[in-house]
Amino acid sequence: MKLLPILCEHCSAPIRVPDHVKFATCQHCGTRLQIESDGEQARVRVLDELNESIALVSVQAKDVTNAAQMLERESIQLRMRNDILRLERDMRELRQAWTREKHRWLKGGKEPVVTFALSAAVKHAFFISFGSIAASFLVHGALQDDASSTLRWVLIATAVAVALIVLVAVLRIRKARQYWRVRARYKHRWDSLQHQLDWCNAQLDAFR
Repeated sequence: MKLLPILCEHCSAPIRVPDHVKFATCQHCGTRLQIESDGEQARVRVLDELNESIALVSVQAKDVTNAAQMLERESIQLRMRNDILRLERDMRELRQAWTREKHRWLKGGKEPVVTFALSAAVKHAFFISFGSIAASFLVHGALQDDASSTLRWVLIATAVAVALIVLVAVLRIRKARQYWRVRARYKHRWDSLQHQLDWCNAQLDAFR
């Protein structure tokens, strides 16, 4: 506690008072004094009863205002902390929900790729068609009497195999697109929660 030297405005007697004191009484003449201090220097003036009451009310009002501002500040910080906890909880629940959803779609496998499914279907259809055509020529050379019938059945089997491959590819592509739409929806929700969380943390840091 620092003591400030002052002079009584009524009798000019030297007085030493703590730097946080707002009012004092002269030890020599008993005059009530109001002290305005900045921690280094003090300004002193004599108080009558009315001025003392007014000054006291002014100081109390200032203290109440400061307390109200501090209370409001703490209330805002508490509300932001609650928002941060809620957002973190929502993000944990969203991560768990996406883990379950991803397992349901993939069954432990890799993420589907639309272009890969399409290229695989085309490759399989090409090899089956090529093999069927080659087989038809071999059959045609080996069985001249019934070659047309055999060739017809080979071509029919080839067409059925290609149709099945295309159907499987279409189903895989459809599933892949559905998966990526679901994933995009979860990603959008996650980014929104992350943005809100970053904003709340920034605001809380600004209040500290």
